[in-house]
Amino acid sequence: LETLATTPQKYRKVISSKTFAPPAHQATYRGIQKAINLVFHKFHEELYFADVLRETGMSKATFERQFKKHTGKNFTRFVTEVRLNFASRKLIESGQTIGEIAFESGFNNLSHFNHKFIELHKQSPSAFRRKMQDLQ
Repeated sequence: LETLATTPQKYRKVISSKTFAPPAHQATYRGIQKAINLVFHKFHEELYFADVLRETGMSKATFERQFKKHTGKNFTRFVTEVRLNFASRKLIESGQTIGEIAFESGFNNLSHFNHKFIELHKQSPSAFRRKMQDLQ
């Protein structure tokens, strides 16, 4: 850091214009972190929104607004993407059936899983698996 501080201005180059600022509302930030941790640890289970709200200590409106602000997506989309990322890894790394992977990932409906997988990856789970196997 000393070298950076003492380097003449003409040799410096800005690599980012964003500055770090701690969240304005630390309480809501901690609540969002609790929600994210809950998703990462329990995505394979049935997640109830009321339980998430209770964990964060926020109202529904505040949580939805703050979650979108901090993650860039709504809570349902976030949970779905966590589940689909887990499923994608399982499709690559295991020989389990697509149905087994879907249920292990927290989806209780294979049709819904396939629909959401195609929405995210622009291909079916079986096509994704074949493509990944061809790359290995």
